[in-house]
Amino acid sequence: MKNCGKREERFCTEATTWRRLRLVFGLAVLAMVALSAQAQTATGVNTKTYAQVPGSILQLFYRGADNSLYTRWRNPDGSWCGEQHLGGILNGDPFAARVPGTNILQLFYRGADNSVYTRWRNPDGTWSSEQNLGGILNGDPIAAQVPGSNILQLFYRGADNSVYTRWRYPNGMWSSEQHLGGILNGDPIAAQVPGTNVLQLLYRGADDSLYTRWRNPDGSWSSEQHLGGILNGDPVAAQVP
Repeated sequence: MKNCGKREERFCTEATTWRRLRLVFGLAVLAMVALSAQAQTATGVNTKTYAQVPGSILQLFYRGADNSLYTRWRNPDGSWCGEQHLGGILNGDPFAARVPGTNILQLFYRGADNSVYTRWRNPDGTWSSEQNLGGILNGDPIAAQVPGSNILQLFYRGADNSVYTRWRYPNGMWSSEQHLGGILNGDPIAAQVPGTNVLQLLYRGADDSLYTRWRNPDGSWSSEQHLGGILNGDPVAAQVP
């Protein structure tokens, strides 16, 4: 990286690590895309999300034509089940993540009132009722495991277009909302920095360039760092194998 100022000094000293991060983030199940065509036959689909059910099942989630949540899953033998209606009223895309240290699959989405809603799949295959987590969203939520812990952290763009977060403790309780700052022009994404317990957050800023901040292992957050570029969409990130 050329002409790095003092603000970007830390980024320059870790340039080798950044070269190894390519913008190809998914849900750690990259092979799932090839299966998508088999899973869209009944309900008019607005959006979709994939996730692995803890075990050996690939589950698909999407917002239907009535804006409620639907799911179907791929059995281990390659066949697909029929469509299942989970309910709710969505105002955006759902996001699914495994609850660390459990066999629970947690689903998040922006509701009709623009706050965060969640429901989860229990290990026996049953689903919880809908739970309102609060907040006012101006985009879709995402979630990631806090490295080195059994904490699931949620991120989203708030009504003022800045980043907000809250997290799920191992006992199932949720923290209050925390304001991280910044001005976003899209949804954030989060990924673990390989070989560390650092969680990196990336997003498109108000000037359409790339910004980042990260969560240190002690729970503190860095200040915002400007990475540059001109984006016409949301960034993604993943570890290069």
